[in-house]
Amino acid sequence: MARGYLKRLELAARQRLPPEAAAEATEDYREMLAEQQAERPEEGPECRWGSPSQAVRLLDRPGQYRRWLIAFGLMAACLVWPACQLVGPEQRPNISACLAVLGAAVSLAWFGWQGKRSEGKPPRAIWALLCCQLLLAGLGAGALYLGAYRWIDLAEAGLLAPEWVGRALGLALTLTGAGSAALGLLGLTLARLADRRWRALYILGLTILALCLLALSVLRSMSLDSSIPGWQRPYLIRAAATALAGFCAAGAGLC
Repeated sequence: MARGYLKRLELAARQRLPPEAAAEATEDYREMLAEQQAERPEEGPECRWGSPSQAVRLLDRPGQYRRWLIAFGLMAACLVWPACQLVGPEQRPNISACLAVLGAAVSLAWFGWQGKRSEGKPPRAIWALLCCQLLLAGLGAGALYLGAYRWIDLAEAGLLAPEWVGRALGLALTLTGAGSAALGLLGLTLARLADRRWRALYILGLTILALCLLALSVLRSMSLDSSIPGWQRPYLIRAAATALAGFCAAGAGLC
């Protein structure tokens, strides 16, 4: 019972306090809990301090916690708002790219200032989920390749309905963007609770989401004239620049 209480208290402390303060609070309560168990083993910790959240609030600094909530809300909005455009009638890749830059910059600055970094190499779970995001990006890129070089030819030959090609591409890009956004939110949460290097997962999610919205905006553009030679070159350059910047920022997030 005491061990479970202490684990929940540690989690609450990481949510509401900066890393150093959370570690100190957890250690203080661990010592006090050991003393209580030795003196009055029949008395539960809830009787003395209340729930773990109530115990942490005794040490809470409201100003610090409010600043964290503001920073978290801003970083989450930079991910959630573009994700909502995946199923919307219109995509705004320029705004999404600006939000990706803002979210990456805030995450690097905030967790560099307030984040906790464990000793040693990044946990294997970070690498595993980063690989999952790259696999999602591969799904979207593979669908674009097939659509541009295989499905369109089949549609022109009458073997595939053009509507099916468009729907398949849209679905693949939507699933890719939604999955990356979900993993990005997970990385943002774990960067606060566990290790600041989880912000790399958040930054990579921002990058892949921005790329998906750029691709969707091109596919759904009513003014696109594909008969002009090299029409795709500006979009490819922009996608490459976005990917390069995002991967560099994610690499910085692993530090």
